[in-house]
Amino acid sequence: MAVSFAMDKLKIVYCGECTLPPEYCEYTSKPAKCRKWLKEMHPEIFAKLYPGGDDGLPADENKHQTRGGKGLLNQDKAESETAEGTEGAEGESPKPQKGKKKPDAQLITIKRVDRNKRKCITAINGLEKHGVDLKKTAKVFAGKFACGSSVTKNNQNQDEIHIQGDVNEAVEKLILQMFPQIPVESVKLVASKAK
Repeated sequence: MAVSFAMDKLKIVYCGECTLPPEYCEYTSKPAKCRKWLKEMHPEIFAKLYPGGDDGLPADENKHQTRGGKGLLNQDKAESETAEGTEGAEGESPKPQKGKKKPDAQLITIKRVDRNKRKCITAINGLEKHGVDLKKTAKVFAGKFACGSSVTKNNQNQDEIHIQGDVNEAVEKLILQMFPQIPVESVKLVASKAK
């Protein structure tokens, strides 16, 4: 027994602005243009999709987020911090905080960090304060010491160079040799803690 089906051809309308079916125009970046096109070209479909007329979308639809939204938050925070610092009487300088010691901003620390029983890494912190490109320097260290070297963030969210192996003294000599602008007294070897 043969069954025959008679199928009518289905006519699909596509938007002239976004090339999607009109039901999906609201999800595009410019739904107002799509609505305008649909209202002019297919008013019957427009009436089905937007029964309230032109007010199918909120009035603030054209307000798109601009790039760098988080940067604006950081600017506001910086402005509020500077405003807090100048709250005192005019002509008064902000009072220094007692008990807090200022760390040496230009200090480069080289320390040995144990990973497990026999493995260790050498961590170098503070090179970026002297205008040194950390990625290029890490690559030079990797070639010089024939080991792995990378730039990573430490717990204080500062960039530092990690070199596989215990190369503290050699790194100190190489830093002073490669970067003559760095004074000898600003490079400090930190002793590792004995277990």
